[in-house]
Amino acid sequence: VALFRLLESWGARPDVLAGHSIGEIAAAHVAGVWSLADACRLVVARGRLMQALPEGGAMVALQASEDEVLPLLSASRVGVAAVNGPRAVVVSGDGEAVEEIAAHFRALDRKVTALRVSHAFHSPLMEPMLAEFRAVAESLTYERPRLPLVSTVTGAPVAADDLTTPDYWVEHVRATVRYADAVRALAAGNVTRFVELGPDGTLTALAQDTVTDRDRLFVPVLRKDRPGTGTFAAAVAAAFVRGADVDWSRLFPAVTAPVADLPTYAFRHQRYWPTVPAATGPVRPGGEIDARFWEAVEQADVTGLADALDVGEDALGAVLPALTSWRRRSVEQAAVDGLRYRVRWRPLTANSGPARLSGRWLVVQPARPAAGPWTESVVDGLVAGGADVERLTFEDGTDRTALAARLRDLAPMTGVVSLLASADTFPVTETPLPSSAHGEDRASDDATAAVRVPLGVSTSLLLVQALGDAGVHAPLWTLTRSAVSVGRADGGAVDAAQAAVWGLGRVAALEAAGRWGGLLDLPADLDARAVGRLLTVLSGAVTAEDQVAIRASGLFGRRLERMPVAERGPVWRPRGTVLVTGGTGALGAHVARWAAQEGARELVLVSRRGPDAPGAAELRDELTALGAAVTVVACDVSDRAAVEDLLSAHV
Repeated sequence: VALFRLLESWGARPDVLAGHSIGEIAAAHVAGVWSLADACRLVVARGRLMQALPEGGAMVALQASEDEVLPLLSASRVGVAAVNGPRAVVVSGDGEAVEEIAAHFRALDRKVTALRVSHAFHSPLMEPMLAEFRAVAESLTYERPRLPLVSTVTGAPVAADDLTTPDYWVEHVRATVRYADAVRALAAGNVTRFVELGPDGTLTALAQDTVTDRDRLFVPVLRKDRPGTGTFAAAVAAAFVRGADVDWSRLFPAVTAPVADLPTYAFRHQRYWPTVPAATGPVRPGGEIDARFWEAVEQADVTGLADALDVGEDALGAVLPALTSWRRRSVEQAAVDGLRYRVRWRPLTANSGPARLSGRWLVVQPARPAAGPWTESVVDGLVAGGADVERLTFEDGTDRTALAARLRDLAPMTGVVSLLASADTFPVTETPLPSSAHGEDRASDDATAAVRVPLGVSTSLLLVQALGDAGVHAPLWTLTRSAVSVGRADGGAVDAAQAAVWGLGRVAALEAAGRWGGLLDLPADLDARAVGRLLTVLSGAVTAEDQVAIRASGLFGRRLERMPVAERGPVWRPRGTVLVTGGTGALGAHVARWAAQEGARELVLVSRRGPDAPGAAELRDELTALGAAVTVVACDVSDRAAVEDLLSAHV
């Protein structure tokens, strides 16, 4: 109640309330159901009557669903005290009966936690106190609530007429606390900000397990291991930036000067945002005279150009079309050159000080190959750096649901390190594709075609998805070997399968930014210096970097740079025979037309259906009219033998 009044004094008012067990009494009071004195009378009576009951009851929190627990209950001895989440149930009642249920789930290797309580609350053992409690509840004065409430007795919005009856509060003592249902009801009612008022963040964590939408805010105002003023202010600020109304003048009444805008990047003399030059159009040396000349050329204005040069139009008739074409190509090429970029690896500087890790870190490793010296060096380095390491082996055949369940059992964690990129390349997984993914010329009976995906890629994708399903928000760091080439010392060769994991990781960084750590490419031979640099990155000593290569010469970060025009290289012109795969599809036809226009004398258009593809005959005639000899061939380019025969026959 005090926390609510403090929030209220800052101008922060809730749209709806809910409370867990006795917290619902506090919620009803601040909503206006009772005066503070009557609410205190009800709480005191509740506690006094419960303590007067015979001792001997027990309560146990189980890692189980309600459906798993219900068949094990004895109606007169034990009941479900609370359903706090999809797999978070509390049972309460006779000590022996509760222990039998606890033993059942221990045998299933589930998490079982005995609660330190004096009595079995929300259980059949509460029955003897209900009559006397009713007498107290009937003596109170009830008013209609000024704020709506979602009941944890029913797990649904509660009507004012029900909330203001003694019957509701008598049932509240004995009934199951349906916290998970109440959270779902709030989410269904478009509640997007969940603020917990209490001594810690327990209910916040349970709510996050129940409603997994990433677009909602879950925040406690206090943490048991942190200063209260800081966590309270941080919680209010988090709600404020997500749209809640806060009157900051209540917190800073002495501030009367205008609020100054802060820079949008960190206070360091290094700017990360790219500077985009203003569009000024093509540079035309020579001033206005040259500008008029090139304008006439671009518009193919023979008369205007002849007047400007003081020559006859006949003298320009042959050269002007060629000059206009050259000018147009030059302007277009200049625009394209301005869009050309390349990847460069630049040395990184880490913050000073030894790199240390803390908390619990999960290392996910493949079953094949079995953990070897490289894996053990990574794990030993994490342990030496201060991490409490838990290892999870990704067994063959593990699906997303099973993996998410295992990750949920292992939570919470500080960080996740994936070694799955080093999984054996074979066997690969085969992923069926819909026919529309193969191009316009594929027949509907080709829908069973599949893409062969390296095991390191498919398992890495499953891990990213399963971590999200399990509600794990710890950053995921994916480790690879030879996935990228930093410079000449690397020899230029990369491992194609592990490079594909980098492609996946760059997509994951965009789609799961809130729980992504980064990609780290390590040397094949891990020495103490390389392991130390790994710890440097994982500890956050290298800021704002999520694509890092660790080499003997140091740390390197991936950068995107403009490519100088001088390094564009020679332009390839098609000559002789040109083979176009997917040649009867939309993109293939476009390439074939370009090749024919640029001088290719023979075109071989390859697709699965070949001459039977829709529009193949018309495309062949069109290309023939451009002067090329055209052959349309049916061939599956994923079949090595078929491709060899194709090349032997046409190239």
